[in-house]
Amino acid sequence: MRPSSRLARAVKASLRRSGVPVATYTAGGDGIDVRSDLGTLNLSDVPTVVVELGNMRHPADARRMTTQRGRTTYASALVRALRRFLR
Repeated sequence: MRPSSRLARAVKASLRRSGVPVATYTAGGDGIDVRSDLGTLNLSDVPTVVVELGNMRHPADARRMTTQRGRTTYASALVRALRRFLR
């Protein structure tokens, strides 16, 4: 498995464990969408992911994104994912 794929799966798993729902509208419906049209992802020589943490039009997502508690949830989950990936 490519390093960026492993990182993406670590981020997804950590966010899910934190109670953040996974988007089901992506290509495979599993919250991970592989993109070939983004230079940020495809021209990088280090593992790279782009994380969409919510949709401001969705009331629960908007609440999570606009509160200190919600932002802390996101940040903590991302830190845990990076630590797990780097082990």
